Amino acid sequence: MSNDQAINLSADSGSEANAPIAWIDIFLGMLISPIRTLKTIGNPEIYTPGMSAIFGSAGMVTLCGMARTPGDAYCSSLNEAWLSLIASVLVNVFFWLVIACFVRQIAALMKIPTSIRICLVVTGWAFFPLIFKAVATCFSHATLFGNLLSWCTSAWFLVLELLAFDSILKLGRFKTLGIVLIVPPFLYLTYFLSMVFAGLLITDGLF
Repeated sequence: MSNDQAINLSADSGSEANAPIAWIDIFLGMLISPIRTLKTIGNPEIYTPGMSAIFGSAGMVTLCGMARTPGDAYCSSLNEAWLSLIASVLVNVFFWLVIACFVRQIAALMKIPTSIRICLVVTGWAFFPLIFKAVATCFSHATLFGNLLSWCTSAWFLVLELLAFDSILKLGRFKTLGIVLIVPPFLYLTYFLSMVFAGLLITDGLF
């Protein structure tokens, strides 16, 4: 399947509905037209990801974790460099799984048809801009331009994650932004208050 086919599939594509999309096609789609690509792979009527798609997203997240490893780590000992690299990758993978599970739960509560595989694929490919963190690190050691590039890649990543949520939830960008900004703090506050209440009950029982 060509790159144009990968990023131009629609729900009315007929015979090409649920057609497999190669890893390289999604990669090129994220370079050329990321918004359309995310909408395509986030639509269950068009695309049904298999295990190879999950591994492709995991590979993207892993590459981004490697690219985000601090440059100073490679100047230290071999053991420290490996630890820093593994830690960076694990943080990325954990963050990816949390985001995917979060959007899947929101979709389930709102009865929006999707799957955990689609959530993993779409949110994983939204990590794509973080690949350029390695380039930003190289520039930051030579010029101030690297810090600006690093900030731009982080902002680009956040925008793509918002678009990834919107491609799954299909609520519109402003409503999706509201959910992303309101729901996590609300859940954290609920968890915090429940822990405080449980602590008070335990304390009251002991004394």
